[in-house]
Amino acid sequence: TGDPARARVHLDGLYAVMHNVKGQGSSFGYPLVTRISQSLCKLLGAKHDAGEPMLRVSQAHLDALKLVLEQKIEGSGGETGEKLAGKLEALAQELLG
Repeated sequence: TGDPARARVHLDGLYAVMHNVKGQGSSFGYPLVTRISQSLCKLLGAKHDAGEPMLRVSQAHLDALKLVLEQKIEGSGGETGEKLAGKLEALAQELLG
């Protein structure tokens, strides 16, 4: 793994982008994007150690966002969307303690 201080700089930049995405997702019919982005913002905004666990959970959020957008999953995503968002929120909360 790389330098946690350097990783933190990148995560802070990611936070800024995700904050904007969080605000726009629902406006374009993608509330699941908003929910996932909100979870990631909560995690990144906590300024916890930017070690491997933080990077893994952040990447899981980004992978989920990519999936939602590639598959054009509008709305809440139904049961699958609920499970996906719930799992990501649980992973983030686990890191936050």
